[in-house]
Amino acid sequence: MMMVTLKNGESIGGALLEETAEKVVLKIPDPDDSNQQIEKTIAMSEIETRQPPVSAMPPMGYILTKAEVRDLVAYLVSLKEKNGKKGH
Repeated sequence: MMMVTLKNGESIGGALLEETAEKVVLKIPDPDDSNQQIEKTIAMSEIETRQPPVSAMPPMGYILTKAEVRDLVAYLVSLKEKNGKKGH
């Protein structure tokens, strides 16, 4: 998620889809249909301030124990091995 404040005072928050030297593209809720989202392109020249993107995924180190993280990684590796993609 990223929050930008435009030079006109408007604040826009959404999921960061793309960032270049010229623009940022955010996915934001559609004001006409709350069940839909739209892509909003904002020129860097219009942005007064912005907060860096923040992951919606909480840090796993605060949720899982070291043993649980180890078990999760072992499980994910086993999935690759079952699909014949060992080491990739």
